[in-house]
Amino acid sequence: MSLYLGAAAVARRLSVENVFVLTEPRLATHFARLGFDIRQIGDPIEHRGVRVPSVLSSSKVVNNLRPLIKPLYAVIDRLVNRSFEAHPDVLERLKPIPY
Repeated sequence: MSLYLGAAAVARRLSVENVFVLTEPRLATHFARLGFDIRQIGDPIEHRGVRVPSVLSSSKVVNNLRPLIKPLYAVIDRLVNRSFEAHPDVLERLKPIPY
């Protein structure tokens, strides 16, 4: 779970609103139960097992998280921010490419 919360924190830090994921159906369901705003955007496909393409909103992650998960996210978000502050060159290299 921490890996996914960390990915959401990084996406928010980089101002990436839409995060596209390809997950097992039960993992997408698990995300939704945790409070992630995740929406399936296509039919299931075969890729090392059945996977569903989905998109989640990074800006809505924090507001929708279950109360028991929010403190864990806060710690992860703080650590992500500290890491980027300690290595500003990395943040510059990770900025999204404009369309």
